[in-house]
Amino acid sequence: MQLPQPNLGVRTNALIDTPFLLKTAETIRLGTGIPQIFNDEVVVPAFLNRGVSLEDARDYAVVGCVELSIPGRTYGLHDIAMFNLLKVMEISLYENEGNDTLTYEALLAHIRAKISHYITLMVEGSNICDIGHRDWAPVPLLSSFISDCLEKGRDITDGG
Repeated sequence: MQLPQPNLGVRTNALIDTPFLLKTAETIRLGTGIPQIFNDEVVVPAFLNRGVSLEDARDYAVVGCVELSIPGRTYGLHDIAMFNLLKVMEISLYENEGNDTLTYEALLAHIRAKISHYITLMVEGSNICDIGHRDWAPVPLLSSFISDCLEKGRDITDGG
């Protein structure tokens, strides 16, 4: 049927057999963008680097299109912010237009400072949304499925 929904992902690692990967590639070649491919050998270490236990990291799942989550352990507003790196680079180039003494290193430093600035704004905005969800839109049903929320007596939006 070649429908773009529902989203379907394939988790891969060194143990996946070649015929399965070839069938996955044939399916992708149809042009629907499905399935997405997620490499356990990249994703699991990334979770470990963020302090997630090996057991939980191996249990990761995909939320929506490509957002990664630990079922029953995490709550994320996965699409709360988008970061347009090319726009930041464009702003940096525009702000340095006509600067004949600009070096590559100085431009790179300017871009990095802009990235830091806009990420700070993005985090502040995300935190405001988190407070809003906590204060005005708790999710008790979801919280009942997240480990420790019932024991703590707190909604997931309030640190449960």
